[in-house]
Amino acid sequence: MYELLKNSHATGAEPWGTMFTTGHGDHWTSVTQFVRDNESLWAEAVRAPQ
Repeated sequence: MYELLKNSHATGAEPWGTMFTTGHGDHWTSVTQFVRDNESLWAEAVRAPQ
């Protein structure tokens, strides 16, 4: 999502380009970092028996 917003901003594609500069780019950067920081936890949850 971050890449979509960033590339849209670079090319002027709306509404994604504006969303990148109004906080959505920062949001998706934080989300990506959270997932990376907790990658082992996510993997364990996916593998956990139901």
